[in-house]
Amino acid sequence: SLSQGSDFNAKSTANTGFNTNQKSDLGRKLVQELVDSGIPINLQHLLNYKYVSKEEAFKLMGYKYSGWVVPYLDLDGKPYLHNGKPFYRIKPDAGQISDGKYRTMKGAGNRPYFSPLLKEQNLIKDIKGNGNIIFTEGEKKTDSLVRHGFTTIGLAGVWSWTDGRVDKYQLLPELEAISWRGRNVVILFDSDVVLKDQVQQALKELSKALTKRGAKVKV
Repeated sequence: SLSQGSDFNAKSTANTGFNTNQKSDLGRKLVQELVDSGIPINLQHLLNYKYVSKEEAFKLMGYKYSGWVVPYLDLDGKPYLHNGKPFYRIKPDAGQISDGKYRTMKGAGNRPYFSPLLKEQNLIKDIKGNGNIIFTEGEKKTDSLVRHGFTTIGLAGVWSWTDGRVDKYQLLPELEAISWRGRNVVILFDSDVVLKDQVQQALKELSKALTKRGAKVKV
């Protein structure tokens, strides 16, 4: 946990031994969120998170919210696009929207989240090959799992493995391009899977879609 104080870089360096100047545009709150998610400061510069003002967010996504954004990149590090613009997701600062949820560009659909740490951990070969894969919710959990050595694909939400570009309950084109036959897959959603019918249905349909393509699915 970061100590309080106005001199952020000095405090964090003193407490952790790492200098945060490598990624000074993260902001104190986001740095702490990543630390709380199991991603130490010395690895955060490898990620693509960025804190943006309302004006910057509007240019990127068409929303006038301050908060942090993260781009979605393919396995080769190239940004996914929507109408020629990079695909981002934003977590608005508290108090700007009533539901407190993340936002993507309007009409952009969904994309899988591939952590930049997959390359650092030499795990891209597992996805392009036939290695074991975990599906989880959210970018930070994905980054944390990958940081700990688990080959993981992130979903923005429990239904974000599909969208309007494909038929109902079909995989995103970006996921369809992955070979699933004979592959071990673990679906690791949040704990509300035991409480919410919609989450249970999403898990069931994703399991069916992957099984249909030859994967060996566990929850």
